[in-house]
Amino acid sequence: AFAAYAACAACAAAALACAVAPRHGRSQILVYVSICSLMGSLSVMSCKALGIALKLTARGDDQMGRPETWFFALVVACCVVTQMNYLNRALDLFNTAVVSPIYYVLFTTLTVLAEAIMYDELGGLGGVRKLGELSGFTTVLVGVFLLRGCRKDESAEKLLSELSGLLPARRQESQMP
Repeated sequence: AFAAYAACAACAAAALACAVAPRHGRSQILVYVSICSLMGSLSVMSCKALGIALKLTARGDDQMGRPETWFFALVVACCVVTQMNYLNRALDLFNTAVVSPIYYVLFTTLTVLAEAIMYDELGGLGGVRKLGELSGFTTVLVGVFLLRGCRKDESAEKLLSELSGLLPARRQESQMP
């Protein structure tokens, strides 16, 4: 299952880089940030594999002669270079205050998804535990959105009321003479 995820992530990043980025990269922030996040999730998993190989080598079980070790080293290098290239492009074109939270959410989401697929973590969770994981993830998303959306002249209450209409508008109290 993880090989399918890795192939889909690599193909999606390549399609975005080759077909979408030349046309829409300068106007759509999600193009460059999505490429960074997809490649980032692959680099995290490859770093994990490379780290295990290096740990085994340090313990005396030489892994440096195995082609898998060098394959993961190459994947880490390619992913990190690609990730930094497109992150720098996004930061050159868009405000850091916009790029950072979007990148954080996408990178974290895709990395957690990759690890869940790799270690088959979703199958062993019960319904309550899955709900807890989803609630925590939603809290992070909302928090990042609020941090991004609230400027000095806006309050979180105002932003939420405009978006959802759930909060009552604050009444201005008349000043006493």
